[in-house]
Parts: sequence; C-alpha cells; structure tokens
Amino acid sequence: PDAVAPPAPSPPNSPAPGSGRLAAHRGGRVLNLDLHDVACVEIEDTIAFAWTPEGRFRLNGTLAELEERLPGPAFVQVSRSAIVQLRWVKHLEPLGAGVWLASLEDPVDKTVRVARRRVKVLRELLGWWPGDSAAVWWLRWCLRGPGTRPQTVHPVLAVGDRSPTPL
Repeated sequence: PDAVAPPAPSPPNSPAPGSGRLAAHRGGRVLNLDLHDVACVEIEDTIAFAWTPEGRFRLNGTLAELEERLPGPAFVQVSRSAIVQLRWVKHLEPLGAGVWLASLEDPVDKTVRVARRRVKVLRELLGWWPGDSAAVWWLRWCLRGPGTRPQTVHPVLAVGDRSPTPL
C-alpha cells in the first residue's frame, strides 16, 4: 500500500489543528472556531471579536476571560484590547512614540496596535533579540522555516517611513 505523508507540523507553540475550540457567534448562529485558525481577538466597543481566515466572529466574555481560555504562549496579549496568536504575525512596524503595529498574515490581513509596554515581550517571543537591527531580525525570522515566516513583506523601515523597504 502507498504510504501517506504525515501532515506538516505546526509552528512551535502553536495549537495543533483541532486541539481546541472557541464558541463564537455570527449571523444568529453559534459556531465552534478551531483555535489554530484564530489569528487575533480584539475588543471593539466592549464586544470581543475573533479574526480568522473566514472573517470576524463575535465572542462572549471579556479580554481577561478569553485570555484564560486561549493557550499560552501561542496567544499573547499585545494591548488592553487585543490578543494575537504568534504564528499569524507577519511583521512588526513602528508607528511612533514606542507604539508598534503587528500585521497579520493573509487571508486575515489585519493590523493590530501593540502597546508600548508589550513591544519588548512580543519582539522577544518572535525572535527579535535585544540589540538586533530590523534586518538581523528579518534574517533570523526567515531561517525559522517554511510556514512560520512572512511571505511578502519585511519590517526593515527607513527612519520616519512607514512603508517596507528592500534589504
């Protein structure tokens, strides 16, 4: 019989597909979201939403309650209103005054503000070590392997510029 190749492993610290679920609401229906597919959770006007490749879903609970249900260290609170799953972070971009934006991979294609007090922790979890330049971080990120690195843009930014520039 022909051997079937095993599925590709998930990135480190990422929930395996089917390993956990999160109840969500959309269009009057209650759905179970696979935690593997949840890119981020955000609070908008006191309502929690999960962002997945299929779109935005309403959740029950506060950000603190949701943080307890999301497995760490795969999910990290990056501000008072957002939690991101590390495997979905495409790149970080400085916004100014110590605040950064985390851009999430396609098809979610969303940006999330990272609070000044959470930038250092997020950068370390993503492999951006103290003293690294953006170019060194990009190279280290790319060496992590397929499926765990940004595909289209990188965080090397000119001073004062908010658009990616080539290496």
